[in-house]
Amino acid sequence: MQGNVENVACGQNHTVVVTKRQMYNMYVFGDNKHGQLGFFPKTSSETRILQPLCIPLSDIQDDIQIQIHTGWSHINILSNGVVFSWGRNDYGQLGRSSLKPQNGISMEERLQCIEHIPKIAQLSVGSEHNIALTDDGVVLCWGWNEHGNCGNGKTENILQPECLPISSNSVAILVGAGAGHSFAVIKDTS
Repeated sequence: MQGNVENVACGQNHTVVVTKRQMYNMYVFGDNKHGQLGFFPKTSSETRILQPLCIPLSDIQDDIQIQIHTGWSHINILSNGVVFSWGRNDYGQLGRSSLKPQNGISMEERLQCIEHIPKIAQLSVGSEHNIALTDDGVVLCWGWNEHGNCGNGKTENILQPECLPISSNSVAILVGAGAGHSFAVIKDTS
């Protein structure tokens, strides 16, 4: 690996390391069964990467610090308020409608930004769902929601980021996610 290590995140069976020399690079290794390393496994030898593999982050600005977050089989990068994601998407964990499933599992190998969401100040990732806090204190959730992990009062998966209702005289100041749950710290502004 070349450059200074800026961030490290571990998923269920994979690891992502972000380095920076003159530009950001991402090194991935571990399980790639669901494309979580940034490319579709085309052969059985590509389902496990034992040596760090470099993936340039050409869509990410070099002068902005980035945060990397990973769930069991998807990856999110937060850079300058924008969320980029790839990997397994069968629960909507990538924040966009599923593409045509491959072997019953929807995956996306290319890093893409999640469109039509406000600027994100904080991001947290559970096993297969995500929770985000916008600059103005709004909470967004998307992905696996079988146990109500996304906090919208339902149990259907959320394919695209959805705003959670909070009182008009309140603002969220912190969010977090565990394997199958999420939380938000809400501050009363009245």
